[in-house]
Amino acid sequence: MLSLILLCHDRSPTREATDSGALLRERAARSLGSLVEASIAGVIADATLVAAPAPSLADIADEAGCHMIEEADAGAALARALAQARQADVFLLCAGFCADRGFVDEAADIAAFGGLKMARALKAAPEGLLTRLAPSLARPVGLLARKTALLNAGGAEVARLARLLKAREMVSRARRGA
Repeated sequence: MLSLILLCHDRSPTREATDSGALLRERAARSLGSLVEASIAGVIADATLVAAPAPSLADIADEAGCHMIEEADAGAALARALAQARQADVFLLCAGFCADRGFVDEAADIAAFGGLKMARALKAAPEGLLTRLAPSLARPVGLLARKTALLNAGGAEVARLARLLKAREMVSRARRGA
């Protein structure tokens, strides 16, 4: 079983990022919605939303039955979320991405056959020509790893954490949900 930590800190400097929290709220809701099947299948045990202080996300967390960590610094917020995660294995996911249907089976297989001895990176589904020609170049938007390994690595950027932990690439992908 995994503890889900949904990373809702928006790092993009686009105009969309400066809009009201409606876009971030929708991203979080879609990402959580894509993981309902994983929760029903017993792959995800608990969930935590990690974000900068925003009242609209607190409502989403309350409705979804998730914990909420509000802190401006993404690294400190992730450290707090990891400290309160109930499971030893953690699934980090960037808000706005929805795991493909195969994720549930793949994550269950990883847990059933030896657990997370090595971190696994969930990469974005190909969006442009380059990632269609070379899918391994897609950026990691999710990470399955041991809680202790994530705490030791520090930081909150999924791509950086995946590199530090030498994460293997998962077969399933995550599509942009919003």
